[in-house]
Amino acid sequence: RHLLMPTIGDLGQRRLRAARVAVMGAGGLGSPVLLYLAAAGVGTLGVIDDDVADATNLQRHVVHAEASVGEPKTASAARAIRARNSDVTVVEHRLRIDEASGREVFADYDVVVDGTDNFPTRYAVNDVCAALGIPFVWGSVYRTQAQLSVFWKQPRWLPDAVETPGVDLRDLFPNPPDPATVPACGNAGVLGALTGQVGAMMASETVKLIVGGGDSLL
Repeated sequence: RHLLMPTIGDLGQRRLRAARVAVMGAGGLGSPVLLYLAAAGVGTLGVIDDDVADATNLQRHVVHAEASVGEPKTASAARAIRARNSDVTVVEHRLRIDEASGREVFADYDVVVDGTDNFPTRYAVNDVCAALGIPFVWGSVYRTQAQLSVFWKQPRWLPDAVETPGVDLRDLFPNPPDPATVPACGNAGVLGALTGQVGAMMASETVKLIVGGGDSLL
């Protein structure tokens, strides 16, 4: 059905096939992102997560099943992606991203999708993407609230497009908050379906960046 859309068509689908997308976190947000990007035909998906699947998270970590509990989330997600679309190349990165590891990993990707749930990692992702000139799609959920945006410090749009000023996470939130003031999902809870909604929107924003069509949230 993508081929029937003027904003995607054959050229856009070829761009999706050629794209390499790194997805930070195979959890509540990363799960729908990975499934929808795999279904959309993105050629290479990098799954970055250092945790294992947990039964208490299955209410929103829809890329994992009960049989995956205790298994590395990268392995479980890779299996689900391949079951969805066997043409996708899946690269597992079982590690926690900091500025050093981020520079090494992200250099191989065109777009980064950040669905992480802690501020040190979020800011590390931002700083590395800003330094490398890579766009990243960012989302955050808290109970029944969500935030979503696209950041790109050095935007490079189509040649005939109006030049867009660069912006990154620190332009919106210059410094991370005190961790004690922002409870994590494990302490505060979160509506599972909301992560699906936001994750699907993050996947849509990623597709827009890749095909060069639509109104980006940048």
